[in-house]
Amino acid sequence: MEDDAILEEDHEQESSAPLEVRFFPPLYQQRRIWVLDILRRENVTRVVDVGCGEGELLRALSQPAFYLRPEYETNSTTPVSPASAYPEEFTNLHCTDIAGLDVLEPDLGFAVEATAPPKEDEDVVRWEPLEAKIWKGGLEVFNPAFMDFECIVSTEVIEHLPEDVLPKFADMLLGVYHPRLFLVTTPSYTFNARFTPPGVTERNGFPDPTGRTDRVFRHSDHKFEWTVEEFKEWCTTVAEQWGYDVITETTGRAVQDDPWGRDAELGGASQNAEFRRRDDQESVQKRAQGRQAVLDNREESQQEHELLATHQHTAHPLAQKPAGVAEIADAVWKSMIASREAFAPIEQLWFDKNVSTLCGGWLERLIQAVEQDERFELFKGEAKSRCGWRVGLVGVVEQDMDSWEPVSVGDVSVDPFESWSGDSGGSSTVLEGDSDVERDEESGRELYDEEDAADQWPGEEGEGWGSNDWPEDAKPWANIKGTEDGDWGKEVDWKDEDGSDVAVPP
Repeated sequence: MEDDAILEEDHEQESSAPLEVRFFPPLYQQRRIWVLDILRRENVTRVVDVGCGEGELLRALSQPAFYLRPEYETNSTTPVSPASAYPEEFTNLHCTDIAGLDVLEPDLGFAVEATAPPKEDEDVVRWEPLEAKIWKGGLEVFNPAFMDFECIVSTEVIEHLPEDVLPKFADMLLGVYHPRLFLVTTPSYTFNARFTPPGVTERNGFPDPTGRTDRVFRHSDHKFEWTVEEFKEWCTTVAEQWGYDVITETTGRAVQDDPWGRDAELGGASQNAEFRRRDDQESVQKRAQGRQAVLDNREESQQEHELLATHQHTAHPLAQKPAGVAEIADAVWKSMIASREAFAPIEQLWFDKNVSTLCGGWLERLIQAVEQDERFELFKGEAKSRCGWRVGLVGVVEQDMDSWEPVSVGDVSVDPFESWSGDSGGSSTVLEGDSDVERDEESGRELYDEEDAADQWPGEEGEGWGSNDWPEDAKPWANIKGTEDGDWGKEVDWKDEDGSDVAVPP
């Protein structure tokens, strides 16, 4: 009987034990992929990241496109070629203006670094100019510099807003700036049930600090966590108020199947909303009237945003200035001979700066030069994008290349890997002494990702809309050591034995 009692007790403890849940890719990457996919799909070029933290999204947006948009899109007088119209497997982002806003200056120091132009010795070619600005301040404060941006992004921020700031979130970002697109994410309280068996009511975590509910939240600084229904209701309400259409969904399904089959019911760990501006006359008029009302009701004592840095990423001097097809073809021939290859992918040839700069950044010019020169044959095969096409030397087989001597034509080197430096860097203006900000090597801050922390804006407790540290009396969601934080809902850097990310249950 005693053994039976022990077995029964063990069974009860096992049935109420937290469930291990893993995300792959990590949850923060899934959120970022969702954002970037929409920006690419919509060909967005001007983006504000509200709650940018250390600027990881801005870092991605700062990267130069592999090549320019098709020439017929850049120059309306250029006819469309079959090669230009070929569907691409991957769409590059072509950002021209990006901005980041946050409340904590130490974290913004990393955002300043993340958006800085590459150093002169970095082998980077930029085909389009980019301006990046980093601002310090609250989202409830009007910044006229944000008025003409196409898209505003705010990921895992709204749940940290105090009660007096929350109403101004939509009023300012949608009502005043009214971008064409507004992308927002927040944790899903509905998903929290996925971390415990059905019927378990006791959870580790943080009780609702406002006392409005008996819910247990993922992080000490969360002022609320919405269910799927509550988030959808909020989105629908503010979308109608400011003349937007909205689509909501969830992101972040667990790698493992739920033993109780609740995956479809609970959805993903993060909730996403894509707002799209209506431009009918009624909506335009509604926004104009509402915008003025919001601005008229502003507090006079509000502190204006502080500009911490302005970065200018300059385009290569030969961008959009292509050479003739004969000169480009000669460069391709020299590149292939120098590398002793009878066949070369378009992508490999493009990495030769002598080739890509002669094309002015337009991939179409490279393809045109190859197609029009009798020394080459273009093999498209089943490649899904032009970069996968292959260029072959007519009448040459791979074995012939081993016996060829290095080729030199005049004073022109044919080594495709020779050192190259182009005027593709840029200038930066850092204000208020922020160039001193350095990473803390001992604490590992150089590895910090603003989304890798708990669902928050990084900072010390009470300094901003989020915080980095667990309170002393808080219980972790599981006995798993993390890099800095204890929130499984963000970009947690916990790793299991197989290298996959581990999310820890409430």
